[in-house]
Amino acid sequence: MRRLIPTLLAALAMGCPDDNRLQLVPCVDPGELFDIENVSQLEDVEALVGGADAVVLDMTGAVPEDGGWRVTNIDVLVVAPEAEFQSLAGKKLGLVLWDAATPAEGQPMSLDGVLDPAQLAWETGTLSMKLPCDGDDACKAYDAAMTCLQGACGVKCEKSNECTQYGADFTCRTGGCAGTGGKRPPVTIRQAWWPFDFAKLVRAEGMASRRYVVGVRWIEGDRPLVGMSNYNRPCARNWTDRGDGKGWKQQSTEEDSNFCSWPMFRVHTEIITQRFTCEPEDGGS
Repeated sequence: MRRLIPTLLAALAMGCPDDNRLQLVPCVDPGELFDIENVSQLEDVEALVGGADAVVLDMTGAVPEDGGWRVTNIDVLVVAPEAEFQSLAGKKLGLVLWDAATPAEGQPMSLDGVLDPAQLAWETGTLSMKLPCDGDDACKAYDAAMTCLQGACGVKCEKSNECTQYGADFTCRTGGCAGTGGKRPPVTIRQAWWPFDFAKLVRAEGMASRRYVVGVRWIEGDRPLVGMSNYNRPCARNWTDRGDGKGWKQQSTEEDSNFCSWPMFRVHTEIITQRFTCEPEDGGS
């Protein structure tokens, strides 16, 4: 046996030309799914004309130290009042991904989509959303005040008669409309997850940062509406661009400030590791 050992070791070192079992190969497995519905629920809708809303997510702890990862798909929840559903076709929306800890870092990867309602699986429900207050004079005044707040007046609100109405009219938008029992009447809605395929944009080798940013931007006008979570999410991880030319703004720097509403996202990921074989250990599929 002593004489055979050097020969055997030499053979193992050289390997066989047609045997790849001793070579590391990249293996791809499903990664952690971020689903906003696991931590919050649909409460409202949002549409920032010319603007965008984004959240910072984290894969730290979900990726092996010697492994890689990447985002493959992002779903966004689109919402439409029943009365608007037939006019949804052709509406545009953009999703954006940053391989960085904030939207102020790195290069954004963007995908624009044109909505085809026939391609999505719609569910029907009700929602007390912040829609225009048609039919109520107080609520109409609120809408005028909001237009001012969003920049149409061109002055600070305390110097504008229209904008000083905001405080009183806000009670209408949040539950004070006459004849509603103190609550905004629920609206019948349709909602669906709209998938965007980022696998073709993100490097197959994986992303560099464990923290990443996912955002939605409105391309034309204020439709489609995007579902928004409860106001129970960390404000420090919420960045907003209101389309006013001032760029991205972090909602808070306090990590324990959990009073923000996030766009409703589902983010699919995959894990990339180097192994001798990508076959499951139990031989299953």
